[in-house]
Amino acid sequence: MPGEFFSQDPISARNLDLLAEEASGIAQRRICELAAVADRMVKQVKILSGDGMDLCSCLSLVADLIPDSSQEPWNVPNGDPAFPLPRAIPGTPADRALFDRVALCELLLEKLKAAPLPLSESVFLPEEKSGGTVCYLRNPLSDEAFDVFSLQIPNARVQYADSLREACARVAEGKCGYCILPLEEGGSRLASVAALLYRFDLKINEVTPVFGYGGDADMKYALVAKGFRTPKVHPNDDRYLELRLRFDPLSSSELTDLLTAASRFGYSVYRINTLSIPAQEGEVSVCSLVFRDEGKDFLPLLIYLSLFLPDHTPVGIYRNLE
Repeated sequence: MPGEFFSQDPISARNLDLLAEEASGIAQRRICELAAVADRMVKQVKILSGDGMDLCSCLSLVADLIPDSSQEPWNVPNGDPAFPLPRAIPGTPADRALFDRVALCELLLEKLKAAPLPLSESVFLPEEKSGGTVCYLRNPLSDEAFDVFSLQIPNARVQYADSLREACARVAEGKCGYCILPLEEGGSRLASVAALLYRFDLKINEVTPVFGYGGDADMKYALVAKGFRTPKVHPNDDRYLELRLRFDPLSSSELTDLLTAASRFGYSVYRINTLSIPAQEGEVSVCSLVFRDEGKDFLPLLIYLSLFLPDHTPVGIYRNLE
């Protein structure tokens, strides 16, 4: 009968349920071991921070305490005729390693807060006091952007520059607190501006769309400074964390793991693209990543980056002032 032919096999269904329970139990045991690792890390962080070391430096040192679960033995060898598709089976060492990293970051965050140790986004993204002087290359679009940004800067004053490079140089030299740069056109990041941010090591503090007199400019402008200015978490605000990763030390697995970890922390990817930036050492290939916070702070992701991708460069944390 058709109903019998297409019915589920109760034995297989039960076995799969039992295996799921077993896997859940093993995952819980791994979390317990990771909690013990996090306890040891926090103990060392407290000692190091007591000697005056900042939290980011502490985490980079205690990262050596983390076991490398990616090297754990895998009991289904490739080519075993009894398991013709071992590569498709979840739970490989690489899968376990990413599970461990995400869980460890969440556990470490809980234990650092309970220690208690000073912990905020600004610990990882240091803020720098900027004066109220804003420099930019004057045109109708940058004037419009200034009108928006000036609402965020008490007693904002203007200096005009002859070029975008000059505006960036004034900020880098401390002659101005901020500069305003065109960031995107038609949804595409401007490579020349990305090169300026790279060259002068400047940070994006705010972003706003600019439409011009006709309402059809489709541009975004950025308020840029030497340091970060971390916006507070509000339920109705979208906040963004922008990172830059150089390709020469970055592997495809590291990038995939970062994107997966960010998803598990609850963030969404707003933008990802590659750029070739002219630099003094020659053309540099980088990956630009922008994550949206989805109403949460970025602390789990910042801890992940400090422990497992120390070569990353934060480019900005900002709101889109629409």
